[in-house]
Amino acid sequence: MPTRVAIIVAAALVMTAALTRPTYAGMLLGSSGGVIYDIDALTGLASNPRETGLTGMAITYGNGTLYGSPGRSLYMIDVPTGSAELAGELSGIEPPQVTYDLTWDPTTDTLFALVHLGGTSTDDLYTIDTSTLTAGHVGRLQGRYDTIAFDSSGMLFALDPVDNVLQTIDKTSAGTTSTVLLSSDVAFGASMAFDEIDSLYLATGRGDDPSVLHLLDPENGVLTPIGSTGLERVPSMAYIPEPATLALVFTGGLALHRRKRRKALRSAIVAIAIVAGLTVPTQAGTLVGSSFGVIYDIDPLT
Repeated sequence: MPTRVAIIVAAALVMTAALTRPTYAGMLLGSSGGVIYDIDALTGLASNPRETGLTGMAITYGNGTLYGSPGRSLYMIDVPTGSAELAGELSGIEPPQVTYDLTWDPTTDTLFALVHLGGTSTDDLYTIDTSTLTAGHVGRLQGRYDTIAFDSSGMLFALDPVDNVLQTIDKTSAGTTSTVLLSSDVAFGASMAFDEIDSLYLATGRGDDPSVLHLLDPENGVLTPIGSTGLERVPSMAYIPEPATLALVFTGGLALHRRKRRKALRSAIVAIAIVAGLTVPTQAGTLVGSSFGVIYDIDPLT
């Protein structure tokens, strides 16, 4: 049976998590007309435009890098500024083939591309070696897809706006493994991305609005509108998890967050212990510093 102290610590952890967890943990990005935007996952609104100089660009984030492909080449994009650095031309994708979308498999650290054969209704699935820039043909897809995305388990999803379905795809053969009918129609030029807790975001037209951010339930196909992006179209999206976001936005921000979390945790433990009638020492150990012949107690929490 758990001791009273163990219960107090567990309760404090839950309380601290609730108090210190940010409302929005990561960064959702959208690509539109050669510009990348921050997409607010709570309101859908696009902001902070950064010009990349690349039109018709598919994007995805993986292994610490935001990748972009405006056709048959691969770029690495600086998230804060939008500056794009050419990695090179892709070997194995030839005209009139063009990259429609990119997605990153987090279980194998592999970049995948949805490739469309221009002038046809044919789509193919490729892997891309980011070191050699070699595109490997996985197989011919059985639908006409606008966008693809991996969840955290390595399951590949593809959206077919023609039949208005979300399908799971075998990433080793490009075969369709399951199909779910969407609860409402989606427009061509849709894009989607999973966040770190496997919420699936979809940007597509709704009514008179050409670009509305939705939550899409991959199990039943239910689309829940969040809000307008304010853009004409968002043909590609990517999600950057919290640690990478913090490192990009402010070096040292994560360390500050952890210090505040430790301090909040100890405050929570003390508060709960007082209610429970227990005594908690004000300091578990002593950290000592020396400065100009004087020694000091250093509080490791502050």
